[in-house]
Amino acid sequence: MSILSEPEPILGSPEERRSAVSIGRDGLIIESGRSSGLLLPIVPVEYGWDVNEFLSQLCYKAGLEEGAWAGSDARLYRFETQVFAESSPGGPVTERDPSKAPRRKE
Repeated sequence: MSILSEPEPILGSPEERRSAVSIGRDGLIIESGRSSGLLLPIVPVEYGWDVNEFLSQLCYKAGLEEGAWAGSDARLYRFETQVFAESSPGGPVTERDPSKAPRRKE
């Protein structure tokens, strides 16, 4: 289970927006027109993505073109999460560090 913080707008030029994203800390939301998408902070860690791939995949999830995040009509937000998991079914619940998630095998 993940608890999301309040989304914070990421403003500025495309380079400033890209630089504001921290892999392992930030989840991202994009809104453009009637399209939107969200990726949790754990996703780029699991797949080994850099910031550019994270932004491209966010656009893909929203049904937008790859570089849509850099457009003036795209609203980009970041958020952080607290992640909790059971150690076993019905077992104790503990908080996990999403930046230390194991990578997925492709």
